[in-house]
Amino acid sequence: GEFGLAEGEAVRAELALAEERGEKAVVVLHHPMEPPGSGWEGHCLNGDGAAALEALLAESPAVEAVVGGHLHAPLEERVGDGDNAMMLVAPSSCHQYLKHAQGIKLDTESMPGWREIVLGADGSWSTAVYRLNADQVAEGMLANANEDALKAFLGRAQ
Repeated sequence: GEFGLAEGEAVRAELALAEERGEKAVVVLHHPMEPPGSGWEGHCLNGDGAAALEALLAESPAVEAVVGGHLHAPLEERVGDGDNAMMLVAPSSCHQYLKHAQGIKLDTESMPGWREIVLGADGSWSTAVYRLNADQVAEGMLANANEDALKAFLGRAQ
């Protein structure tokens, strides 16, 4: 994932505004900041972009959370210099991967899901991960999923 100078300046300006107002901030990205294990590096922010975002988090007491997806697995970890923010990664609404695995491995036990984040007017927040059950999946578009095709696709991603 890329996080360049333009994105960094936009985030810096938003965080400065939040600090000035005494507000808290949530940074939302497509790619998560850090890989959950070996083999995931290409699915997260990388290089200078990751370092730039880490620096922004360290500078701003306003940042409460950094939200991302792309991993097809839920994840909650402290990030930033001093671990001042929580990285929240949403599960996928289709197939899931095993987090903290060596390389990308299909999680055949976890159902599709989503992460809900509730922001309170007082600056508080809470989060929870919800999963579909097997009956809901069977009724939906995944009922026609071809497991061999999915495994073939995952073979290309490894």
